[in-house]
Amino acid sequence: MGWRSNRLNSTLTPLSPATMDRDRYRRESVSVIYQNFNLFQHLTALENAAYPLYMRNMQKKAAESEAREKLFAVGLNEEHFNRLPNMLSGGEQQRVAIARALVSGSRIILADEPTGKHIHFLLHVLSWYTFAKQQPCYVAHLYIQRISCGNRLQPFVKK
Repeated sequence: MGWRSNRLNSTLTPLSPATMDRDRYRRESVSVIYQNFNLFQHLTALENAAYPLYMRNMQKKAAESEAREKLFAVGLNEEHFNRLPNMLSGGEQQRVAIARALVSGSRIILADEPTGKHIHFLLHVLSWYTFAKQQPCYVAHLYIQRISCGNRLQPFVKK
């Protein structure tokens, strides 16, 4: 079963899998930070971060303004914005991937086995975002699998 987010009051409404638009749900409600970041190699850091907003037909100027805010929030600066992914370090690429997940405004952020030396940064940024914005849920591997929703951290158990 899926959930529809009511952006006005941050409530979730259950959706039936038979009637829901799964592509729209994934596009609007879920973001993934991949282990290898999956940045578009032909797009700049700024364009990669703004990509989810381009997919929603947001005007380029507004999308890039939102992306800049998130890129600054993850510790990148103007000099990084116009670089292609192959011109960024691994840590900088991860920050772009995190910014892209944040800019999407998704309620659920899945982090697929983030690299060990950056895991604490990732959790710090996502925790800040959790308290400051929409309280997304995210999954990450940290010694054991864990899931965090809002300010609760609970063991994630495979069934």
